[in-house]
Amino acid sequence: MVLVAVLLAGVLGGCQADDPVDPGRSATDTLAGSGEAPELGGLLPEDRAAAPDVLLVEDLVVGRGPPAVVGRRLTAHVAMLRWSDGGVVRNSWARGAPLSVTFGANALIPGLEQGLAGMRVGGRRLLTVPAELAYGERGVEDVIPPDEPLVVVVDLLDVTDHVPAAPIPEGPR
Repeated sequence: MVLVAVLLAGVLGGCQADDPVDPGRSATDTLAGSGEAPELGGLLPEDRAAAPDVLLVEDLVVGRGPPAVVGRRLTAHVAMLRWSDGGVVRNSWARGAPLSVTFGANALIPGLEQGLAGMRVGGRRLLTVPAELAYGERGVEDVIPPDEPLVVVVDLLDVTDHVPAAPIPEGPR
């Protein structure tokens, strides 16, 4: 239950259900690192009859900066859509605040943990995440139905060394 709360806080915080989409443009119309959001309408395939059963990873823009590796702090813009209807689950561009997490610390759904591995700063990556690597049978009440695949676009903005928090000094007993 704690893991679900962490995932929801990290990945769903500030959901934007009414983000505009323009089906006439593609996800590559804006470049990663430009600060501009991708056109979400171009992320979903037109034929969505068969839901994906494996993680699909496509580099739309290949970054040239440091790679995402376990233990490092990642800062990224993320837009997440439901496979079935294209509804926006999360859009950090619309919120004006990128996601920042320690990679490999189970702060992301498994499909993102696997799909971001090796991605480089400055890149834009499109992930098609099967339900079992997203929220599975549980889904997320009123946001993601059970067994719902997700389509995610990520711009990796920064990778830094993770600095653990300093221990809290003990006071008098």
